[in-house]
Amino acid sequence: MAKPDSPTADPIHVLHIGKTGGTALKAALAPFAAEGRFVLHGHATRCSDCPPGSRIFFVVRHPVDRFVSAFNSRLRRGRPRFDYPWSPRQALVFSLFRSPNALAEGLGSRNPLVRLAAGLSMRAIGHLRRRLSYWIDAEEIERNPRLIVGTLATLDADLRRLLAIAGIEEPAELPTDPVEAHVTPPQFDKSLSAGAVRNLTRYFRSDIALYEACLRAREAARIPRG
Repeated sequence: MAKPDSPTADPIHVLHIGKTGGTALKAALAPFAAEGRFVLHGHATRCSDCPPGSRIFFVVRHPVDRFVSAFNSRLRRGRPRFDYPWSPRQALVFSLFRSPNALAEGLGSRNPLVRLAAGLSMRAIGHLRRRLSYWIDAEEIERNPRLIVGTLATLDADLRRLLAIAGIEEPAELPTDPVEAHVTPPQFDKSLSAGAVRNLTRYFRSDIALYEACLRAREAARIPRG
């Protein structure tokens, strides 16, 4: 019988936190998932949904950057890779706020009606409504030594690290085609004013704390243990 932490002990569960490169990652891991080395989950699966004692990999991204990506993804209806129509509420959101910056600035507007509309808009977009705490909490990070944390900025290196943990010697690469990787097209505005960043930092305060806890767990896991 394999030891609990040996590569062949059990499959690694791969969560898909929205707007963290999950589409590209799952494309790279699909051949190994077909062999039973990974279990690739959709957006709805949380750490707590995985079998107790599972090895779980997930990727995190700074909540402010994730906000921009999520807004632009719904603004373009997921195109060109997908094509998901707006809901009536989302159509109203994008008629009021035409860029990520406009919505972020609206969160701190002096006009109470604009602030209300901005707050409701944040709950109308699925990837903004579902916070990082949906997938993971601080207690899970502290108590589960089998969590494997990646970041979007280091996804190539984290993919190699994940394969090594799984005992896979064959190489795998993230897709480079922007459509296949579901990357935001360059014509979409990603800029944020200083006020917008302040508003988002305040709005996502608990998410940012949790994101930073994930980064600490990631760094701690890289330290060799005697």
